[in-house]
Amino acid sequence: MKLSFKDFANISNLFAVPILIIDPESKSVSYCNEYFEELTGKTVDQVKGEEVYDLFVAQNRIKIDAIIELAVGDKNFVRISEKDLEIKRRSGRKCPVDVFCKVVQLAKGRVVVFSLIDLSEVKEKQQEREFLINQNLRSAKLADLGRLAQGIAHELNNPLSVIMGNLEM
Repeated sequence: MKLSFKDFANISNLFAVPILIIDPESKSVSYCNEYFEELTGKTVDQVKGEEVYDLFVAQNRIKIDAIIELAVGDKNFVRISEKDLEIKRRSGRKCPVDVFCKVVQLAKGRVVVFSLIDLSEVKEKQQEREFLINQNLRSAKLADLGRLAQGIAHELNNPLSVIMGNLEM
């Protein structure tokens, strides 16, 4: 039994993952679920009929085209993935995502399904971690510099103490 497009679209709303359903011939969006709307701020009506390339930053066009071609050309319907792409939000900001692509056979033909993983929190945590590491390295360098200055002061103080003692006599 093959699902109708409407049934498949309804099922896509059951998954808490942003999903795009794409026509493989025109590479235009046929449907997006509510989680895609949450991610991008764009409604189904705003993205329906739009080329999938227009949802991603321009630098990702070649990668998007390649994963669609790989998925469509594969007769076994293997899942294809691409990491670190960027999708455009309605606000104009970019959102880093991983894309998983699979072709699904429906009653009236095949569709390409993109499921997206939002990486914005992961990227923020990475940046925070790098900042803390750099801050820790800076603190360690300053501590080493302080110990070096203390050692130099001590080495200078010993001969000066002897000289000062001889001058007092």
